[in-house]
Amino acid sequence: MIIAGDSNISVFTNGCLLPERNNQEVKIIWLGPLNSDFFIDRHPLTIKLVESFNSEPDWKILSIGTFEVFKLLSEIKSGKDKYELLEKTAHIYTRIFSQLNAKGKFAWMVGMQQIRYDFFDYILAVSLQKVKEHSYEEKLPLITLANQFNQVISNVCHKLNIPVINPMYKMTDQNGIFKEEYLSDDKIHISPLYDHFYYDEIKIKLGLTIVRKSDIKLDIFERDSSSISSNLAMYMKFDDKTFFNIFFKAISIPELIDQRNLVSIRQELSKIINKKIFDRGDSIQIDIDTDIVNDGLLDSFDILETYTEILNLLDLKIDFQINLYYLNSINKLADYIFKHYQQKLTKRDFFVSFQGNFDIPEQKDLIIQSENKIAKMESSVYSVLDSIIKILSPNKKIDFGFMFLWLALYESNQKDYRKAIQFLQSSREVNIKNPIKDGRVNYYLQKWFKLL
Repeated sequence: MIIAGDSNISVFTNGCLLPERNNQEVKIIWLGPLNSDFFIDRHPLTIKLVESFNSEPDWKILSIGTFEVFKLLSEIKSGKDKYELLEKTAHIYTRIFSQLNAKGKFAWMVGMQQIRYDFFDYILAVSLQKVKEHSYEEKLPLITLANQFNQVISNVCHKLNIPVINPMYKMTDQNGIFKEEYLSDDKIHISPLYDHFYYDEIKIKLGLTIVRKSDIKLDIFERDSSSISSNLAMYMKFDDKTFFNIFFKAISIPELIDQRNLVSIRQELSKIINKKIFDRGDSIQIDIDTDIVNDGLLDSFDILETYTEILNLLDLKIDFQINLYYLNSINKLADYIFKHYQQKLTKRDFFVSFQGNFDIPEQKDLIIQSENKIAKMESSVYSVLDSIIKILSPNKKIDFGFMFLWLALYESNQKDYRKAIQFLQSSREVNIKNPIKDGRVNYYLQKWFKLL
């Protein structure tokens, strides 16, 4: 069985199995911002998709629509008639779906209509603290168009006897706008916690039982060169924008850490501590400056539990060799934790490194700070970076200076300074894209040569 398509398939990030077929794993294939143009232009990605669908005897499910709606909206804004466009789109999808259904067992999957078209541009806006949140009224025209598109394509599927997998009614309001509680952390996609809505629909429409692959993350960047995802990836247009889109969707780190996070930490601590006090039968309500230690509200075990719980919530590791009694209020404890939380690697750090100019004094310290965090990236983040580089550089040739730089930073933190220097020197070669031209290469070379 194959589930393929646009970024809405990220709901299956945890992977899924067919328990009635000896736990056979469902193949998940991400195809990027897919729309009908991919098929009309005979893009290599869709040629491979058709080949893999034709060779698959079991069910094939395709998620497509979000980026078609964006295209339609753009054409409507340019003055074209909406209903003529929808009619034309119906004819196009009839041809596409007929081809994909040539050997039967093909289904269309309806995903969430995204509001922000470009993940790269959105993350860039976050890094610059220029995010514009869309109001309900601003979302409505796009969602209305998406609902009309979904109805048109559902009619196409009905005529072709193609099942439609559409659990959106469980996660949207009466106007079709997606409910916030079902969103993932990036606020763009459906959270994988709600993959069961799709499994339920698949059971109803296809008669198949699918379950989540328990606690195992699906690696769409498999190193096996024979895998479908690897073969497809080699045909992708690879530029810095493509890289950031893929990289940021594949890693789980904060987009940005700022004062809003401090407020959230205070709120979470307040919930945890007030619950402990309430569970003891006390009706005292404390504020962020209440002395929770000397007033006898919490004992040493309670404080340690609170400290551990908030660190787990933030996925943060801090040395326990501190005297928690000095952090005797929510305010003090939050400030201490936030100081350490600020040291976590964020997506903004990668953008600062990518976009910053080391030769501008106002930027130098910020770049060094961000690149210190990049150097200490966790092995899971490095593994994704390394996998993407390998898959999207099929000729074993890295094309981008910033990739060499980040590999160099990581190796320097591993104390392999010879390898770090080798990567760093490659980052400024003139025959690659985006070579590192500012003074940071010399800065790190001088620093690392002393450590050899």
